[in-house]
Amino acid sequence: MRVLRRFLAGMVALGTIAALGLASPMTTPASVTSRSTSTITAVISSDPVSLDPARGFDPISWSFIHATFVSLLTFNNSRQIVPWGAVALPTVTGGGRVYTFQLRPGLRFSDGEPVTAQAYADGIERILNPAIKSPLLAFYQIIAGATAYSANRARGVSGIQVLGVDRLRFTLVRADRTFADIMAIPNASAVPPKVIAHHSSDFGLSPVGDGPYTVQSYIPGREITLLKNPSYFDAQQIATKRIIITIGLALETEALRVESGQTGVMIDNIPTSVYIGVRHSPRFASYLHHFISIEDNYVALNMSKAPFNNLLVREAAAYAVNDAQVLRSISGMGTPLTQILAPGMPGFDPGVKPLGYHPGRSRQLLKQAGHPGGRGLPTLTFAVATGGFTAGANVAQVVQQDLEQVGFRVQLRVMAPGAFLSALGRSQLTMGIYGIDYPDPYDLIASQFACSEIAAGNNWQFYCNHAVDRVLNQSLALSLAAAIPVYHRLQAQILADYPWIPLYYQELWYLVSPTIRGFGANPLWPMVFANWSG
Repeated sequence: MRVLRRFLAGMVALGTIAALGLASPMTTPASVTSRSTSTITAVISSDPVSLDPARGFDPISWSFIHATFVSLLTFNNSRQIVPWGAVALPTVTGGGRVYTFQLRPGLRFSDGEPVTAQAYADGIERILNPAIKSPLLAFYQIIAGATAYSANRARGVSGIQVLGVDRLRFTLVRADRTFADIMAIPNASAVPPKVIAHHSSDFGLSPVGDGPYTVQSYIPGREITLLKNPSYFDAQQIATKRIIITIGLALETEALRVESGQTGVMIDNIPTSVYIGVRHSPRFASYLHHFISIEDNYVALNMSKAPFNNLLVREAAAYAVNDAQVLRSISGMGTPLTQILAPGMPGFDPGVKPLGYHPGRSRQLLKQAGHPGGRGLPTLTFAVATGGFTAGANVAQVVQQDLEQVGFRVQLRVMAPGAFLSALGRSQLTMGIYGIDYPDPYDLIASQFACSEIAAGNNWQFYCNHAVDRVLNQSLALSLAAAIPVYHRLQAQILADYPWIPLYYQELWYLVSPTIRGFGANPLWPMVFANWSG
């Protein structure tokens, strides 16, 4: 997932196993349709970045946008693309370049205004509008005319055509299998023209959507209240009338409120301090929900700077770190990272083994590189972010100690997220984390390793191989099944260049009252509020 989306990743990340799916169009359990819940309460440590579909690009924002807007497509529990605002999957013509959508009848915004094809076109065009400065812009620049429009060289997006009240067509600059994926993320939603015309800048504080819930009130830093939307096309499937979410509590306080029965759901992933106390307690067995995140946690080796512009030095660093000790530093809430394609991602190969801890080999490689015992190596700076943006200082200290044992000298630089992002590229070592935007292997590989992603701020290794880029671009014209062997070869090629020190795939544990039913982390956003009942 992109950099802005990662802000809450360490505390609230996404899961690969969903207990239940979205109330519609997925299968809904009988308990949801047969009873109604008045109010459910929840707690979270931080505000979502934005409730505006053009601006919200983090897991928590996606959870709220998904609850309040209906994207044309969405993902079911099996990570398959299914229609939602559209009545069916799009018709794809023009050699994979033209996508035509037919809207579901009867869609309405919560203020009563009908949802039209123009409203969906406006939603995508608004993301591309340079005045919005949307973090989603790069996704939709595959649409013909989008680049010119976002650069203020055109008055509209030529590749977006409204064919009628309920028909919409997108023409792409080239065939791209993943276009359906980016139309299934929550941001690909309609926006109400009358409201946007007057309240575009503050739309995220009081959004008007067409989803299962409306935002009844939002006081940043204090509380968000969601109210069941009677205008939602499938409102009869929504069991809970109101969800009240308290914002700004410490993680330990959140856990205590759930444990004491004051609150139903702890939206944040539980911290290690709480995990140790509840993981093996029979009392809390029914409170715990476990998922494995589709993301990579690693240390990026800056290949544009000495000494990591030397392959032998990078390889030495990769073999120097004890992954077992790293996992102990996070109380075992993870499994060793083995490859770019994380568990749950199509193409993940469970047969690939961890790189392993081989300090002797690391010392030998440093000697081959002309640095016996680390002689001649500069002191390396190691950038680590606070606040859950990346793995924390406890993990970084393990990496630091292991590297120093084989001859490296490492200085930690622990920074707030803003300073961390501003300093990207200045350090030789950077604590990295990257999760999926959508469940296609292209996303994890290209976003982290394509040359163009260096300028975009996602390729923290500064890895650039134009031959890899060419194959990545060509792979978009293939079916997913045909592309997976290509991605296996590409990831093997990339990992042979040792661009990172592999760490772990994180395990996520959520604390939820056993009275709450329908809790489950979606493959792409952690909460599906529409399923909750109690």
